[in-house]
Amino acid sequence: MSETPPAVTWMSDLAIAVELVRTLHDLPWATDRSEVERLVAEHPGWKIRREFDDLLVVGLFPTGGTELYFDATAPRQPHYRRIRLMRLLDFAPTATPHQRRAALRQLAEALGAVGAPTPVPAGAEGFGLRWRSGERVMLLQSNDRWAWVALHLAVGSAQHVGEDVLGRISELVPPLWDGGERERRLTLHRFAEPPTLEHRRNVFADVYRAVCSALGDPTLYGGGPNGPDVRWRGSGEDALLLRLRADQREVWVETASADAVEEEELGYFRWGGPSSDGSSDFPLLPYSWQLHLYGPGDLATYLPGGRLAGSLTHLRESLELLLAAWIEQLPVQRPGEKVTFGIASRRISGGISFTYDTAKGFLLRVGPRAGDQAEVAAAMAGDGWQPSGKRWKAEFRNPTAQTATDVAALVVTELAARGLTGDHGEVTARRVGLGRQGRAQGFFRATGLGLETS
Repeated sequence: MSETPPAVTWMSDLAIAVELVRTLHDLPWATDRSEVERLVAEHPGWKIRREFDDLLVVGLFPTGGTELYFDATAPRQPHYRRIRLMRLLDFAPTATPHQRRAALRQLAEALGAVGAPTPVPAGAEGFGLRWRSGERVMLLQSNDRWAWVALHLAVGSAQHVGEDVLGRISELVPPLWDGGERERRLTLHRFAEPPTLEHRRNVFADVYRAVCSALGDPTLYGGGPNGPDVRWRGSGEDALLLRLRADQREVWVETASADAVEEEELGYFRWGGPSSDGSSDFPLLPYSWQLHLYGPGDLATYLPGGRLAGSLTHLRESLELLLAAWIEQLPVQRPGEKVTFGIASRRISGGISFTYDTAKGFLLRVGPRAGDQAEVAAAMAGDGWQPSGKRWKAEFRNPTAQTATDVAALVVTELAARGLTGDHGEVTARRVGLGRQGRAQGFFRATGLGLETS
């Protein structure tokens, strides 16, 4: 009879975990591959075990156990923005909140002997820690799977906001998160006039990197028709939610009860829809995409399934809004990655393949329409397609605000040309994912796509 696995597993015993965190705390910042190799050479038993285009993994023990993850600043670049000590604790699916809190309390109390950390009650089930030293921030973090320590390099300069904004973020945002107070709003940057897509993207990028340097990586990446919406979420009952947002007037952070916000959004997706005059409510969605990479904090208990378009007119609108959000928000929040999915229908052999690469733009492919191929070729070329072997393609490099409109129009025109009307179930989306080199990452939701997904 097999033994039941433990609810909580210490990947290293507590004394070793403390020494590992002390080592990370005192570690010289390794900004490139050569410095990592030097650190490995200086520590007997350390070894570079795995390497990906965005991650370098250093083993600390001969067999398994806790490892150091060096996260690259950009894909295929030997420079690093963060070091994570993964993992100190593992939580089984059977672990109760009480068991998680007890283990995290024990870990946090022991790690309090390393340096002079500040307790972070809003994170890690109320037992998070933050160490700040010069240009570095180190954090004890957890979710319902594991606990780890992350070391971030603080952002020291910005291109599109003043140094006073960075100082304001460093000084005021951590106490806002630590304090646990709800219904607070702090403006970080005001636009002198309504910004262009590029300007808002650049300003938000500066602010976003500074907030991540102060608080660590977010729980949820995402955004919607009105702008980006990145979320830090606590753990346990009555969790705090801190959101970094932007609209046409300003960039700000706000705090709220996670349950209250998520319940309101769940109701909106559940009960919203087209108005009596037939117009859709896609422009009013609280968010149109979200990505969870199993970072700190917990996910909402219930997640909305999204909004479905009931006609080609509504589908064109949903696509245009979602693509505009991706053009603005993904290059900041997930640089170097790409969204892929297929639009499927029995009337489109092979479907329409869709890729948005944050570095290369949009690429769509589709098979030829039925009918006289000379007439089909002329019609498809007139709609914006280019021949590509036995299929047709459309490329949109260096996307602008207009690109979302053009891509949405191309897709909907193609569906209409195939005799589709946009009725529910007639067109679906398949394998919607976000990642690098064909590797989907985390839990990605395109709630504003307007199509059923599988």
